[in-house]
Amino acid sequence: MDKMSTRDAIRVYLAELIDKEIYVNNKMYENAVSDIIDNHSNGYRPDYLFFDEDYYLSQRGTRFDTSETPLRDFFEKGYKLGISPHPLIDIDYVHKNYASANPHGRDYHADHIMNPFLHIFSDTKNTASANALFDIEVYRNCVEGLSFGGLPVESMNLHPVVHYLRNWKTLHERSRLAISNYFDPIFYDLSSSRKDASLTDPMSHYFRSSIADRPDCNPKFHGNFYRITYNVQDIDTLSHFLQYGAAKGFSPNPYALNELGLKSTMLAPNALKELLIDYTKIR
Repeated sequence: MDKMSTRDAIRVYLAELIDKEIYVNNKMYENAVSDIIDNHSNGYRPDYLFFDEDYYLSQRGTRFDTSETPLRDFFEKGYKLGISPHPLIDIDYVHKNYASANPHGRDYHADHIMNPFLHIFSDTKNTASANALFDIEVYRNCVEGLSFGGLPVESMNLHPVVHYLRNWKTLHERSRLAISNYFDPIFYDLSSSRKDASLTDPMSHYFRSSIADRPDCNPKFHGNFYRITYNVQDIDTLSHFLQYGAAKGFSPNPYALNELGLKSTMLAPNALKELLIDYTKIR
């Protein structure tokens, strides 16, 4: 995986998003590269390609060479700069999980930085998430037994995050959308009062918002309280809480410790983490 070329990475990306046959069919691969990777007007939606051009360019800035498409630029240069191709892809989370799953691999902070798509699509069982909030198993349970376009979900052979991006609206309209034990799509729509609720999926909208202005997505987690109290500035507050803060006894809201009957956080770290995370779990 570490020695994959740009061509190999693009092949994996196109095969997983467009057609698995691209893995073995060079003609299909070349056509897809021409139609999608190097086409300035490919016509595909960001949710279909798992690539949000506006989001990417907002990070890339003036360093971007406009002679290349943004998608080509990402595969050639952008990922090496640690730039995320989509709001749902948390680069640090993806690399951390890859390092955990591959302890003998090369350090992604060194001279080699792994393309995040390679990790997300590397597991044939599709268990690698793109961020700390999207829960693969929760989403799989959400869509189990459903069909889209006459096909059962299981036969579509898409990564769950990609399937979510392409089908969230149908699920949301059926009040069936579940993507996390800690992110409530319906609560988020109410909390954010967003006008594009029928156009943009709730989790992408959430991660597009600045951390300081990010609406809450969980009734038990108050993002601004957490951010100010624990000086969390450069990472999503709920993601920080789930990965680090709960184990340190960081409270998800001003009332949590009292509601849990805790007068102090003098508990074993694992017990405290379990208690606080369970408290914030969506029921």
